[in-house]
Amino acid sequence: MAVHLFKEALQIARNSDRVHDKHTELEASGQINLSNIVAVAETGIDCISLGTLIKDVAALDFSMRVQE
Repeated sequence: MAVHLFKEALQIARNSDRVHDKHTELEASGQINLSNIVAVAETGIDCISLGTLIKDVAALDFSMRVQE
């Protein structure tokens, strides 16, 4: 979603009756990457999910066997 559309959606959500209390947090997720995360954060969103942090990580396999 383009950042300007995201700002509009955030404003609509914040003005909603369901989000009026201080206990509701809004999360941004999807198509967020290192090139647009700052712009998304500057919208005032409460938290951001960033799948690219774990998507392409290579697995590390190791054993905890102890020999006496």
